[in-house]
Parts: sequence; structure tokens; C-alpha cells
Amino acid sequence: REATGLRTFSGIGKEAVGPWGHGAVELSLFASQFAYCTTYFIFVADNLSMVLEVAFGWHVGQLTLMLLQLIAYIPLSWVRRIKVLSQAMLFANVCIATGIVTVIGFASHRIAAEGFHRDVEAINPKGLFLFTGSVVICFEGIGLVLPIRDMMKKPQKFKSLLTLCMLGLTLVYCALGAFGYLAYGGGIERFVIQSVARDHPGPGSVAQLAYSCAVVLTYPLMLLPAMNVINRYLVRLGLWKRSKTDAEKMMENLIRTFIVLCSFGIAVLCGRSFDNFVGVVGAFCACPLALIYPIVFHYRLIGTPSITKTVVHGILLLGGLVGLFLCAAVSLATWS
Repeated sequence: REATGLRTFSGIGKEAVGPWGHGAVELSLFASQFAYCTTYFIFVADNLSMVLEVAFGWHVGQLTLMLLQLIAYIPLSWVRRIKVLSQAMLFANVCIATGIVTVIGFASHRIAAEGFHRDVEAINPKGLFLFTGSVVICFEGIGLVLPIRDMMKKPQKFKSLLTLCMLGLTLVYCALGAFGYLAYGGGIERFVIQSVARDHPGPGSVAQLAYSCAVVLTYPLMLLPAMNVINRYLVRLGLWKRSKTDAEKMMENLIRTFIVLCSFGIAVLCGRSFDNFVGVVGAFCACPLALIYPIVFHYRLIGTPSITKTVVHGILLLGGLVGLFLCAAVSLATWS
């Protein structure tokens, strides 16, 4: 970004390696953000289903809960500016913090009372690559990095802020995974917050509701990069103008609604194989965006760094390529 002055990931890709770099980034960004939005339907439906069953004894199907989410997601998808979402994002962060504190708190209490679960394994080779694909998907916000930087009042502080955020997120993800697995072992639910809710229905259900609310509010933020890709292509083809009339804005809303409906359809089809779906998304979308493209573009634009950085970049690049193929192969082979 600093070397080129460009404001988009795809623009940097084009500057670095030409049109194919631009196209590769645009395709990966659209596919990844679209897939992340798809997982939101599944996460919220699973957790709300459990809350309704525990709190009220209601057995509501996953499909019904996914359909109800459309009532929120369709109008939220019409939001075009990140600034409009600032207050909602603040509330969503509070909800996420509530869920994190609840999970770590009750999981650590269980460990203190009962010790590590009896079937904890240091390494489970059977699920290693599926796990890797799921981990890489933690880079789901990478498409928002440059847009957020451009919205900052003091963009010169962005690099230090990004570093601190990445360190903090890494610690939180590691803590959630470690405490959850050590407390519940191999019987842990696919969403650890559900395991906590089974042990502690009251606070667990509150945490599930809070986390689900946060996911719903962040849906338009995750959809934004995908819609930006579509808008850029329509402008490039001459079918769209950067400053739109009311009729064109209405047409864009219809396109956004169609994208939401498509993500709903895929969520319905892939809901029962959520882990495999996440693994495939991590392999084909997150691995290139997080581990492959940045290193290739850096070398093309900046040149060869120090020996230490070259070794680190080489390891990351090799890991990204290996992870892409192996995670995709295992996820597809074990898809049920």
C-alpha cells in the first residue's frame, strides 16, 4: 500500500504481477467473503436452535431459523458505508467479548474442578488438515484491512495498531481453542460455546444469544468486500456508474439481495457438513489471500528483503501452498 499508493488489494495485485494478479485477488476476495457470509447462517441457526430448546423447550428446525435470518440480512446488506456500521460494530464487539469471557471462564473452571478431559490428545493426525483449513479462515477480515486503513483519521498509526490487534486476536483464538478442548476433549461441540451452554444453560444461553447477535450485525461488513468486487466489474464493463441514480441504487439493492439469497441457499446445502465447508473455504480462499498473494506481491514491488525475512516469507509461502492443496483434498475427501 505504501509503495504503490493504491487503495485496494486487487489494485496492488495488478501493479505487482499484472491483470492475472488483479483477477486472482478479486475472485478470492469475492469467494471468501461470500463463503464467510454463508457460515453466518449456519452458526446463528445452530446456536439459536439450542437456546430455544434449552430456554423454552421449542424444537425449531435449522432451515426455519435460516429463513428468519433473511429478514435481518437482506436490509443490512443494503448498507454501503463502513461508517454507518460503527455503532453496530461497537455493540457487536461487546457481544463477542461477552461470549469469549463466558467460554474461557467456564472452561477454565471445569479444568480446575475436574482436570483435563480424559481423551485429550496432543496431536490428532486424522483431523490435522481439516483443522488447518479451519484455522486459516480466521483471516476472514483480510479483505477489510485496506478499506479500514483508508477510513482512519490517523492512517500513519495503522501498522502498529494492526500488529497489536493481530497479537491480541492470536492470543484469544489460542485461548478459546486450548481451554475448550482441554475442558471438553473430543466430545466438544463444533462451536465451543454450545458445550459451555450444555453445562451451564443460563449464562451459556446468554452468551450464545450475544454471539449470534454479533454475527448478525457483522454480516453487512463481511459482505462489503464481495459487493465492492461486483461494483468494480460493473463499472469497468460500463454497466454501472460510480455516482448512481436512485434507479441504479435500487438495482444494486436487488443484486445485494440476490447475493444474500445465494449464500442462504449454499448454507442450506452445506449446513450438515459445516467443518468440511469451512476447510474448503480456508484452503481455496483464505490461504491465497493471507499466505500466498501478499508474499508474491511484496517481492514483486519491494524486492528481496533481509535473509531472515526471506526465510520467514519462504516458509509462509510453502506453508500456504501445501495447506491449500492438502486442506482442500482432506476436506473434500471426508465430506459427508
